[in-house]
Amino acid sequence: MTLILLVDDEKLNRAGMKKILTENLSDIGISEVRNGKEAFEYVQLHRPDIVITDIRMPVMDGLELMNKLSVMDDPPKIIVLSGYDDFGYAKEALKNRALSYILKPVDKQELITVMNKAIVEVNASKRKNGEKVLETILVQGKIPRNAGNLHLSLPYSCVLLSGNDSDSVYKKICGDKDCYLLDRLEKQIYILVGTDFLTKMLSSTESYDCYVGISNSSRRGAIARTKCID
Repeated sequence: MTLILLVDDEKLNRAGMKKILTENLSDIGISEVRNGKEAFEYVQLHRPDIVITDIRMPVMDGLELMNKLSVMDDPPKIIVLSGYDDFGYAKEALKNRALSYILKPVDKQELITVMNKAIVEVNASKRKNGEKVLETILVQGKIPRNAGNLHLSLPYSCVLLSGNDSDSVYKKICGDKDCYLLDRLEKQIYILVGTDFLTKMLSSTESYDCYVGISNSSRRGAIARTKCID
């Protein structure tokens, strides 16, 4: 799932964008905040994949938000909205690695096109990062410090989901919390999971065509020195 954060001090603008996104994009989660300060705090805690931000807002504007996000490790993709056709804003947005600059009122098709492009880039980055994390686990037996969007409760384990329903199990039980995607093949999914995953697995009453392999748990980042799944 792609996590999206809408940043705009006008409630109606947020509602309009949310409606466009939910009606035209699949497998997304959307959160909303009112200004750059709330957005920066949210990003630090929840690590959304894409931030869609207005420029002019109280407390902290979009430009200051972008400045703060641009120096983060593994920052989210940024799409900038503005009702002001000002080249200076566009230049500053691009300087801070904004993926696109869209003028208000937002054109529906333009927003969808830009979002599809952003989601493709997000998925490519996740896969590349997941492959690096998995390689480090297999070779060194530990999770690298620069693993990116990795928020798991302790202890955590490496899990292999294999079978026709592996994707359904991943979406149903893992969700977006306490679960980190390492690699995804046709019928196999490698993930890192925290304690909530095991609780959900044991409490689930549904049946799936899926094998689950779980490594020894770890509290310090080391999983298995020679292999990920026991």
